[in-house]
Amino acid sequence: MKMKYKKQHPYFFISKIISNLKEYIISFLIVIGAVITKGKNTKILFLIIALVVLIIVVMTIVSWKKNVYGFDETGMHVKEGLINRKSRYIPKDKIHTMDIDSKFVQRLFGVVTLKIDTAGGGKQTEVNLILSKEESENIREVLLSSNNIEENEEEKIITIQQQEKISHDDVKYKASVMDLIITAITSKYIMGGLLFIFVLYDKINNIIPKSFKNKLDSFGNKSAESVMAYKSIQLIVVLVIIALVITFIISIITTVITYYDFTIKRNGNKINITYGLFDKKSIIIPIYRIQSISIVEGILKKPFNAVSINIESVGYGKEKGESTILCPLLKKNQIDKFFKEVLTEIEPKFEFSYSSNKSIMGYLIRASILPLLITFFITYKFKYGFFSLLILPFFLLLGYYRQKNAGICIKENELIMQFRVLAKHIVIIQKKNVQSSIKSQNIFQRRSNLVNIKAAIQGEIVQKEYVVKGMNNNEFTKLQNWLLK
Repeated sequence: MKMKYKKQHPYFFISKIISNLKEYIISFLIVIGAVITKGKNTKILFLIIALVVLIIVVMTIVSWKKNVYGFDETGMHVKEGLINRKSRYIPKDKIHTMDIDSKFVQRLFGVVTLKIDTAGGGKQTEVNLILSKEESENIREVLLSSNNIEENEEEKIITIQQQEKISHDDVKYKASVMDLIITAITSKYIMGGLLFIFVLYDKINNIIPKSFKNKLDSFGNKSAESVMAYKSIQLIVVLVIIALVITFIISIITTVITYYDFTIKRNGNKINITYGLFDKKSIIIPIYRIQSISIVEGILKKPFNAVSINIESVGYGKEKGESTILCPLLKKNQIDKFFKEVLTEIEPKFEFSYSSNKSIMGYLIRASILPLLITFFITYKFKYGFFSLLILPFFLLLGYYRQKNAGICIKENELIMQFRVLAKHIVIIQKKNVQSSIKSQNIFQRRSNLVNIKAAIQGEIVQKEYVVKGMNNNEFTKLQNWLLK
């Protein structure tokens, strides 16, 4: 059957015209301003600008008519370009993700952006189509459906018994507003806020007069000056507190807007994720495309007894860090229930073989390098910089916990690697997804028969690697034997 080609939604050329005009608007304003300033006749200028605008509009409309797409049960074909025509065909079995992105303005016109990606397609989305929501859903249904029985049996992880546990779109996780608020105050935005406070303090420090700093050095010698210094310090503290509060508010607002109505549905062998207030996203992740699952317990999440669930999936995660998140916040006592309902193929029960106690010195040395370098730099730049050594115990404690948390668990069909950077990660990799395993040793580890074990999975362009350091050599032998079975 011949593939039928269609044009994108008319919103395509409307958005393109606006986008193209935005590129020229500043140039237009500069030229108009220069002509008016010199008192010259502006009629010809406006005629030229009108002609340019008309050319942009005509070329955009022609581009809309020339940019067509077609699809059937075998794949997607896209033709685009005016002068340099491009024709791209994507076979159905090479499509990894088909996401629907609906911005606020698009929803007013009843359209969405369909994003299609394949493995190794780079960081940019390979195909963007502006279509009606119904057309996008129809394309996803056709191209993500299963029509090759042999391939399906090989790739599909779900067994018949597991499939019976999952009714159509019944099982789901929904993040409450309170969950999103906790996610916000334990997120990376807080780190950005602390950096902002540091910069603010540095700016304040630069504008403080030297005479005032001298008064602080002689604090207590003159009561009036002491009071003034005390009041000024109070002001700086208040400014820092205000900056911190603003950071918290911005973090909360950003996270709630981004992940608003975050919902996970399990539909057969696919996970459907929807979220967003203004920029609404709908993402479908085939289970067999998931390369690894990470349970992440951040330091800031620990007081809330919570974790986040992240995944690595080829084609999923090209837009910002948020795209790798499967669940932004989950209480520890809900982990078993979440896996049972959403990731039914995996049972989150692990018995780890931990790193050898002989490796503790290596962990402590690696953890102390950064604070020592910071101390040397700050001491060189500032008078009392050596006080920065006070952060050394924290890094030594971090090194201690890195060693205690490092471990490996090998189950029948999964490799589980546990390690800590700042947050603690438990990474679950199914056996079929392990691309390679490597061991490495430094000269000190060879004396104690210790190794660093690295496992690699498929990534977008290069492999994604996970490392557990300071393991006994026999653990790597077990891993090799398990992979060869």
